[in-house]
Amino acid sequence: RDDWLLLSASSRMLEAWPDFALACEGPNTEAKPFLLDELGVDFFLRIQLKSRKVIWFTDPISGVVFHSAAKSTSAQGGRM
Repeated sequence: RDDWLLLSASSRMLEAWPDFALACEGPNTEAKPFLLDELGVDFFLRIQLKSRKVIWFTDPISGVVFHSAAKSTSAQGGRM
């Protein structure tokens, strides 16, 4: 995992903090997906999923449940 960079009070520079971590735990299933508000709306831009862990989430506009391993089918006329 990558370290978080936090502002150091003494050096006033961003420094790696290997002991600092955040976790969002939940059921993470199709029946009980995360809300994007729980993950953070920029989750998939911030987090590079380096494992095959699937994240289930609800689209806040449509209410449709998706997962992070979904492939876009829009080129074949399907939905994204």
